[in-house]
Amino acid sequence: MELLRFLSSKGIGNLSDTKVSFSSTDKMKLLLLALHHECDPTLLSLNLNWKDFENFVTIILQAKNYVCRTNIHLTMPRIQIDVVATLEGMALIIDCKHWRDMAASKMLDCANQQHVRTKIYVEKNRNIECGMPVIVTLNEVSQPFVNKIPFVPISRLGSFLKDYDLYRDQLCIVNR
Repeated sequence: MELLRFLSSKGIGNLSDTKVSFSSTDKMKLLLLALHHECDPTLLSLNLNWKDFENFVTIILQAKNYVCRTNIHLTMPRIQIDVVATLEGMALIIDCKHWRDMAASKMLDCANQQHVRTKIYVEKNRNIECGMPVIVTLNEVSQPFVNKIPFVPISRLGSFLKDYDLYRDQLCIVNR
């Protein structure tokens, strides 16, 4: 009962005399609370479905002051982008992969497709200076970069966001 009171005090769940209820957004609030208490993002992600995983990535980005849009659909050509996170004129064009493992050939396909999506997005959006394709994964991958496109495990997303400027010359940046 103490845990339920604690969660309720943090705006997670609704506790009454006779029942406890949780809304669909309470899961994300609980994940954010766990992140603030330095829980491992990989462990927190294990039981999420793909949509929750995308939302979790968005929460981490917003906590780092990025402005995020999710599930972006563009036409001519028709593309779909999981997350666009913008900060100071740079747009991270993110594909979230909630897969347990990824073969090298699949990583190459993902990297190439994300590069194309990024070029299209940058061409169509005049309010950004440049874009960077990024693949966020559930687990560690065999190659951290494929064609200069980073594959970032969710457990390292926070440090990647903090430090990517240090190795920006090694990353695929699509300029206007």
